[in-house]
Amino acid sequence: DVPMVGVSACVGGEKVAAEGGRDPSNSNNNNNNNQEQQQQQIQTSNIGGLLEILQSKLRPPDRSHSAAEENAFHFAVDHCFPIRGQGTVLTGTCLSGTLKLNESVEFPTLGKMTRKVKSMQMFRRKVAGIRQGDRAGICVSNFDPKLMERGVASSPGSVRLIHGAVAVVRKVRYYRGELRSGGKFHVSVGHTTVMATVNFFGAREIRDRMKNGGEGGGGGGASTLEPELTSEATGKGASPKKKGKGGGGGDKSNGSNSKQTEPRSGATMLGGDADLAGLPRLKFDFSDDFLHQDGYIESLPPTDDSEDGHDVSTKKSGGNNNNNGGGDDLPLHFATLSFQTPVYCPQNSLVIGSRLDADVAHSAAAASACRLAFSGRLVHPFVPERDAVRTYAEKERTGTVCRLGDPYRRDDDGRVVRYEVYGTDLFKRETNMSAFVGMRVSTDRDGGGADDGGGKSSSSSSTKDGTGIIQSGFGTSGKFRCHFPAGTEVREGEPLRLKFRRYADDAEKAMRQDYMGDMPEGRVGTRLAEKEKKKKKKGGGGKGKSGGGGAPP
Repeated sequence: DVPMVGVSACVGGEKVAAEGGRDPSNSNNNNNNNQEQQQQQIQTSNIGGLLEILQSKLRPPDRSHSAAEENAFHFAVDHCFPIRGQGTVLTGTCLSGTLKLNESVEFPTLGKMTRKVKSMQMFRRKVAGIRQGDRAGICVSNFDPKLMERGVASSPGSVRLIHGAVAVVRKVRYYRGELRSGGKFHVSVGHTTVMATVNFFGAREIRDRMKNGGEGGGGGGASTLEPELTSEATGKGASPKKKGKGGGGGDKSNGSNSKQTEPRSGATMLGGDADLAGLPRLKFDFSDDFLHQDGYIESLPPTDDSEDGHDVSTKKSGGNNNNNGGGDDLPLHFATLSFQTPVYCPQNSLVIGSRLDADVAHSAAAASACRLAFSGRLVHPFVPERDAVRTYAEKERTGTVCRLGDPYRRDDDGRVVRYEVYGTDLFKRETNMSAFVGMRVSTDRDGGGADDGGGKSSSSSSTKDGTGIIQSGFGTSGKFRCHFPAGTEVREGEPLRLKFRRYADDAEKAMRQDYMGDMPEGRVGTRLAEKEKKKKKKGGGGKGKSGGGGAPP
């Protein structure tokens, strides 16, 4: 993916090129042969082509100076040295926000030490202020340069100590190993690298959110990281309440910092630009449900509008997905990062997960293998002792239809259906059926395979009538009775399916079906007459309308 450009520069360096090929140190410059030889040496090749490639590939930085004034100030310090009589100079790059003379900066890693800015310079010229993207030197007083060589200076209160975080991640395509949930990785955040336990989830949910036009995209909507970081660090709040799990009041972040720390579009954060890495700003909520994953899924099942399972999330994620080895062929995931050592980290920081402890001493192939496992953007704080992601496993029990109720002809479409169905093989003889009364069962005939009353099937139908409710047990052998409000066209011997979810953090390990939504509406039907041979014996059968709100009880 990287263009290769063949170039040839001037032999002898810039000085020879500036002299037009005449080297002052060469006493034989007056010799015509030497001059011709040096003229050949200074000829360059395809420098113009190199410049064109650079101009076509470089993307102007996304900087909004009006929004920069509303962002918190973050300054990546790469060098620190003293100047006698002046103070200590911190050189680095402004990642976001603005800074002016006499304002205070905080050093989060040094116990929230704050110092006032005495002066600032950019390329040896004094300036009154700096803003996002500026390379500058900041002079402060009463600061020991030995305390910090590299690190972060920021607006007071904008960078918090975190024990964990939820990140949007994508695997590096050159990494050959598997990414298993519960694995330990070296996670780099800016200048800090710590060990972290990583759990992957949410690949399908992110894909569906992208497909349905959900939030996200490089440089898109705002993240909600920093307000929660503030409340998490001060202990004045918790994550949103989780279904079926206690704990958590409302967010009570410091109101004075909420506006200042809210991320804006175009804010470059610690570690690099996550937008360029193809990592969108996705909102995360602990009350959402996620399908359990054993690790990173490199290929998702296809959807209706895609030929593979990963093109939707990558095409809509924005940015250049090839950066950091992301690749368009690997889907986005959520991941929880539980740091062994807490780190000071600003919002939206770009993180890199690596396996630096891989054994490379015994194999030349292993020594040259990529050890960068994934890249990610922090989107929400995570406290391992308090927060839990609602992951579930999909379960299913299958029984058999052993008996059908009376036939009815639905008034709206004329199809022959049953409102009562009896099933077996779903429960054991000794099962307490009262625990399952009210649970839903489904058939494989969700509106298809209609019975026309003569034993034949029709494949066309515009309704879904395959959902019913267990009403009671039937007999003592584990059989049960089901009611289908809209009627069903199921036959004897066909399966009845009891589908449900079990959540990992549910202490009761209950069978949950609250995600299924509303039951189908009842549909009126008319009971059919008895068969002709029974009419002759009994003198004909009765005929009447169904009751109970449009369907038999």
